[in-house]
Amino acid sequence: MISNNNKKALVVFTPGTKFPSISVTGTKCSQMCEHCKSLHLKGMIYISNGDELLKLAHSISSKKGTGFLLSGGCDTNGSIPIEKYASYLKNIPSDLFVNAHTGFITLQKAKNLANSGVSCFSVDVHQDEKEIRSILHLDKNPNDYSKLLDILKSTGVKVVPHLTVGFSYDDFILSAELVKSKGLKDVVLLSMVPTKGTIVEKSPSDNTIIDAVKILQKKKLNVTIGCMRDRTLRELEKKCIEMGVNKIANPSLETITWANKKGYKIERRNMCCCF
Repeated sequence: MISNNNKKALVVFTPGTKFPSISVTGTKCSQMCEHCKSLHLKGMIYISNGDELLKLAHSISSKKGTGFLLSGGCDTNGSIPIEKYASYLKNIPSDLFVNAHTGFITLQKAKNLANSGVSCFSVDVHQDEKEIRSILHLDKNPNDYSKLLDILKSTGVKVVPHLTVGFSYDDFILSAELVKSKGLKDVVLLSMVPTKGTIVEKSPSDNTIIDAVKILQKKKLNVTIGCMRDRTLRELEKKCIEMGVNKIANPSLETITWANKKGYKIERRNMCCCF
C-alpha cells in the first residue's frame, strides 16, 4: 500500500460548466487563422454587453462555479475586445476567478483589466514570422510577441503563455526560449486539433508532442497539458504524466483510472488549467 504522503501529485482540471468559456464576439473573428477559421468559438457562451456578463457571472457563482475564461474572436490586429468589460468585471462575485485572453493589447488596456481584478492573462506565443503572417494572418513579427509579454507582465497579474505544437519547430523552440527569457515559469502546452474546414487534417504525433514536453522541461518550465489537443491520444496523456507532467486538463477516464492504479494522488479542480 502506498501512503498518501508518498503518492505523486497529479492535478486534474475539469472546467466544464463550473468554469465556462465566454466569447465577447460570438463566432465572429476577423483574423480567421488557418488552423481555426473561428470554428473553435462555436462551443463558447456568447455575451454582447456588460449586463449579460454580470448576469452570467452571478449565475456561475450561484451554482458553485469557480470562474470563467473571457475571450472571443480577434480583429485584424490580433486583439480581442474584452477591455471594454473592465468596469463590469469589478462587480462580479468575488469568489470567481477570471482568465483573460486578450490577444495583442496596449499597456493602458492591460492595466485597466488588471485593475478590474482579472486573475490571470492567457497569451498565445509565436516566433516564426512566416507562420505568423501565413497561418495567423497577422502583420506582426517575433518582437511584437516579446513586447506583448512585457506589457502583460508589467501589470503584476499572473501571465500564462500557451505554446502550440503543430506550427514549425522553429516557432516552438524560439517561443519556449522567449518565455524562458522573460522569467516566466508556467506554460500551457497545446496541440493542433484536426478540424474540418481548416489546414489541420491530423494531429501531431505522440512523439512530436512528447518531444515538445522534453524541450520545455529542459528549460525548467512547468508544463501543463492544456485542453486543446486530440482527445483520442489516450496513451499520450499517460506518457506525459510518466515524464513528470503533473497538471493536465480534461484527461480521459481511462487515464484517471490508470493514474489511480499507479498510485498518483489526484487533486481535482473545476477550473481552467491556468490556475
